[in-house]
Amino acid sequence: MTKLGGGTTPAKVAWFGGVYGATAYGANAAAIIGAAINWLLSPSAMIIGTVNDDGGNPLERLVCAYLRSSGALVGSTTSAPDGSFELATPYPTGIHFVVAFDELSGEKNAIVKDRVLPYLG
Repeated sequence: MTKLGGGTTPAKVAWFGGVYGATAYGANAAAIIGAAINWLLSPSAMIIGTVNDDGGNPLERLVCAYLRSSGALVGSTTSAPDGSFELATPYPTGIHFVVAFDELSGEKNAIVKDRVLPYLG
């Protein structure tokens, strides 16, 4: 999806290949389809940030976000050369922690930010 002012952001997508053309759905299928429609129509929740070193220089790093309550991996991306990154999360009210790993040189410790709330756009 293209953002106002340029750039892109992940779009929400749901696929139900098994129910295409069905004339009737059971209660379980209807509940799943209803939940998916509600999710597709809900506001996007994004974890947005910048990875910098101690001197404020931008870093290109593998960035992973986790849901703090369960430790579940929410998503991962690589920060841009200017250090910026965006990650979609299905937990708009969840508290997250974000880890930037030094996968490029392997010489630095990970950078961790805790208690991160997503941006609702």
